[in-house]
Amino acid sequence: MFNNRLNINFDYYNRNSKDLLVFVPLPLSTGLGAPFDNQPSILTNAGSVVNKGFELMVGYQNRIGDFSYSINANAARNINRVESVGVEGGSISGGGFDAVATMTRTQAGHPLGAFYGYRMDRVVSTAAEATALADRQQGIRAGDILFQDLNGDGKVTDADQTFIGSPIPGWNYGSNINLTYKRFDLMLSFVGVADVQVVNALKFWTEGMSRPFNSSTAVLSRWRQDGDVTNIPRAGQNANGNQNLRPSDRFVENGAFTRLRNLTLGYNIPANALEKTKIINTLRIYLTAQNLLTFTKYSGYDPEISANSNDERDFLFNRGIDRGQFP
Repeated sequence: MFNNRLNINFDYYNRNSKDLLVFVPLPLSTGLGAPFDNQPSILTNAGSVVNKGFELMVGYQNRIGDFSYSINANAARNINRVESVGVEGGSISGGGFDAVATMTRTQAGHPLGAFYGYRMDRVVSTAAEATALADRQQGIRAGDILFQDLNGDGKVTDADQTFIGSPIPGWNYGSNINLTYKRFDLMLSFVGVADVQVVNALKFWTEGMSRPFNSSTAVLSRWRQDGDVTNIPRAGQNANGNQNLRPSDRFVENGAFTRLRNLTLGYNIPANALEKTKIINTLRIYLTAQNLLTFTKYSGYDPEISANSNDERDFLFNRGIDRGQFP
């Protein structure tokens, strides 16, 4: 529109991906894996996933004398849903080196590699309160985490685990801004995601207080004595049967961010200044910065989590878990 100064593009998509490689459990009657190993599985083209949503792009460009500019912005809404993992009612759990790094579950009706675990209620403040909750949560003491009884049976058990987040952004967005004035040019590129969660698995070590490692300053707010009110449990968190370090939303954080992906400032040397060289016809000098600014509420090093290895399970079924890997 307006002599090509304004461009708008809208796409709707509904993409069905079939025959994803998944590990389908084999029956124990095969004799494989018994008697000491876990249930055996075989890598099979059996999974199916649906991605549907829309993408919107708006761009505007214009020129006013020696000044020209173009602004492009885009946003995409995506809904990810697993249709099948090859076994009726089955699921795939993520793998890792500690309890928090295994807190993904891929199951029909939910996003691929969704986070799965307990929901934290509060840190028990007093010994009297812990005594009153002894029947509800086995092994609980003052300073321990009380987890939510989601199924309402009066006890905290494995059955109270639930889906507590998704590593797949519901929204992706970005923008590009290009400005030119005479021989100067400036380009800014922004990217961002929203409606997404990240598992800060480093908290298992930096706030776990269960092994002889250095901790973060967060542990200065831990429960220490009867009557303390805090959201950081006591030290020695797995010293009894309560298991404060079990997979839970304690480790799940908002993974949304906006990042200045690229900033470039350039200058084109005048042609008459290059004539004496008799070699160079055009010369542009520029300065570029990548990932210069990041706006996020994530407490870890980088909310844009990369895979932890080349294992296909990390890319599909165990993404969005921050174990300290490099960006």
